[in-house]
Amino acid sequence: MGSLLSRGGIEEAPGSGAALERMLLYMEEAWPWEACGALFVLAAGAWAWQPMENVACCPRQAFVFGEGWLSLLCEAEQRQSTLVCLAHSHPGGEAQLSPADLQSLAPEGILLWPQVWQVVVATGEEGWRELSWFEPQGGGFECKGRWSRACFEARKKGRSEL
Repeated sequence: MGSLLSRGGIEEAPGSGAALERMLLYMEEAWPWEACGALFVLAAGAWAWQPMENVACCPRQAFVFGEGWLSLLCEAEQRQSTLVCLAHSHPGGEAQLSPADLQSLAPEGILLWPQVWQVVVATGEEGWRELSWFEPQGGGFECKGRWSRACFEARKKGRSEL
């Protein structure tokens, strides 16, 4: 399997090659809107990408999960899947958590999902440019890694799976 979970956190970009590539394709196809979704680890250890509808009033600048979010979490729990990462894109922006992201993910410094990592993908008209992943730490997040598209493609060519 691709990226592994370890006691200290995620060693590489979250997701297996297939799940990670589905996520990146979804983010590209959403351009110029922000896309969002989640990465789960299934009971068998495989990764799964689950896109979610962005119902924000300004989807070019924000993301809000649609109504199906809570039922998705309940279904995942029933399947003994674990929510590992929430992901969203920044069209025309950077692969960084914005102040608005931090406010929505940790209002008043209290993490809503203290075990759930965050992935931010910078997208443009030409596709995705960069992705970063963040570990929850205290009342915020610490960037644990960043890949440019060129780095991602080079890593992909060097391995049979990502």
